[in-house]
Amino acid sequence: IHTVCYNQYESAYLTGYIGSLMSKTHKMGLIAAQEYPVMNNILFPYYEKGAKAAVAGTTVDFRVVGNWYDATKGAELADALYKNKVDVILPICGGAAQGVINSAVNNGMYINWFDNNGFDRAPGTVISSTTMEQVLMSEKVTTEFLNNQTPWGTAEMVGIKEGFVKFVDDDPNYIKTVPENIRNIMADLVQQIKTGALSIE
Repeated sequence: IHTVCYNQYESAYLTGYIGSLMSKTHKMGLIAAQEYPVMNNILFPYYEKGAKAAVAGTTVDFRVVGNWYDATKGAELADALYKNKVDVILPICGGAAQGVINSAVNNGMYINWFDNNGFDRAPGTVISSTTMEQVLMSEKVTTEFLNNQTPWGTAEMVGIKEGFVKFVDDDPNYIKTVPENIRNIMADLVQQIKTGALSIE
């Protein structure tokens, strides 16, 4: 067996960091479909870590939908967070995320997006997207296998440095929605991770 996983420590940290920079209340939220080891041990804590690194004292409220499809429940949870002064939310809840987005649009909150480019889901509301470059990874592991170069018996984690995790900074909606000074801060942060100058784990 050979396994590869994406460095979600980096993507969660960057997502929390820009969320905190864009927040006016410095109260943020993460709405998850359910609790599971990656959510509890990586996604939520490193989203919170990034938020606090950007602006000390930022809080992150964690809520759970209970499934991956209930958009109505997603909207209700987001509405409740808004009443608690939360103004930036990261939804990781599948189809329920559409309810979170609708609430954010209606209430003037911002949305962080995860795993793919989500800027077109709500232009002006979505402030960040991190992607996992799965097409590139599929090509890499397939080519290795065909060339009899698969490193069997190993596990590796790939991220920003290797080019398989990306903080999307070239989408027109990112450029339009996020002020230049914050985009510059994020570009510098990504570069620090890429060069190894900053280790977040």
